[in-house]
Amino acid sequence: MPPIEQWNWKPWSESKDIPKTMLEKCLKHPPIVTDTPKDQDIRHLVITRQIRCGEGFDAQLVECHLGNPKDRLVAKIFDPLYLNLDGYENYSPTYFCERHYSCEAAAYQRIKERGLDGRFTPRFEGSWSFEIPVRVDKDREVRREVRLILQELIPGDTVKALIESKAAQKINPAVRMELLAQLMETYSHLQFIGVKHKDTYTRNAMVYKDPKDVWHITLIDFSHSGVSGTPTSKWRHKHAELPMSPIAICWGNWPLYPLEDIEEYWIDPKYRDRSARLCWMDKKWGKATATYQEATELPIGRKNSDE
Repeated sequence: MPPIEQWNWKPWSESKDIPKTMLEKCLKHPPIVTDTPKDQDIRHLVITRQIRCGEGFDAQLVECHLGNPKDRLVAKIFDPLYLNLDGYENYSPTYFCERHYSCEAAAYQRIKERGLDGRFTPRFEGSWSFEIPVRVDKDREVRREVRLILQELIPGDTVKALIESKAAQKINPAVRMELLAQLMETYSHLQFIGVKHKDTYTRNAMVYKDPKDVWHITLIDFSHSGVSGTPTSKWRHKHAELPMSPIAICWGNWPLYPLEDIEEYWIDPKYRDRSARLCWMDKKWGKATATYQEATELPIGRKNSDE
């Protein structure tokens, strides 16, 4: 990961120096050259399907494999050429891509090191760099270095997509509530190992049902995450024996935004009232267990289940 002091989001000294096109910005402000890792490897990627590609996205997503078509993966490509710079046209697209890539790679690496790979998040298959040839005129071709992350393909839909397509209403309300509970527990386990997602919107939670008809929810997109104890992190994680209670992690709120969408289209109607919501959470996690700490600081308005 490049040192944070080298991340320059506005490398042009004056407005007249700002390149006119995205390609010129990419070529004049390329990624920082870092030391080659000792365990470097070369992989041959076969792209089988576009998932989300084109201009205006923060990352390009394609389905792929590394030689075995049955081992379906997703390549998340952090190419600054296609970045959405709306409102930030005078800044470097490379800066944003380097930052997003570094945050995501650090989060997945920590998750894998702590033995949680594939449990709450897609299985991590490593972070990589590759070169793309670009012809700048008829006589000259240059190569751009681009970062990517490989991860397991999750065969489902985001909560956002399920709500927008009205497919969420076809899922049993009890199942929807259990999926939210799983997600809150995911936040607790990840923060326990020093990972905070920081972009907990419905677009970043994937829902699917496995071959045994068991429902799962998986957290994706760690490009805005924080990881404790890294050279670029200001977060110093405090040691604890157990993960924090999911109630405390979410401050007694639902775990996804926009809250109005969750409350209207995902939450069982009987839990939309704040008092009922806190009672539901308290029954699940209010007491200390072998898995979580006790929620000692009660959110405002929460009624203790013992009263």
